[in-house]
Amino acid sequence: MFLLGGMILMPVCVKAQENGGGFGSGNNPDNPNSPPNNPCVYITSNQSCSFVTVYFVSSVEGAEIIVCLDGDEVDSLIVTAAAGTRVPFYLPAYGTGALAIYVRRGTTLLAYYCATI
Repeated sequence: MFLLGGMILMPVCVKAQENGGGFGSGNNPDNPNSPPNNPCVYITSNQSCSFVTVYFVSSVEGAEIIVCLDGDEVDSLIVTAAAGTRVPFYLPAYGTGALAIYVRRGTTLLAYYCATI
């Protein structure tokens, strides 16, 4: 309950985890002060928050991208991505509410994004 309330109060948050490592967005050029843990995925959004892009810094096999709206899964995609692959999402297509995008490989959370749209 506290996490959900925190996500609603914090309109945008981006985190990445590399196989049990620390949090941060690593090589993200939009956030040069982030910890240098070199994750393989990060998520960015444009100024109007109508598009979110999942960016694969390195090659990833079998990554699952899950889109949730108000806690319910509304979309999912399994990708094998080469370094430099970008996967865009048009957020208004999912409606309004608390949106979360998770990128996982197996049980490892690679990145997530949350916002209220």
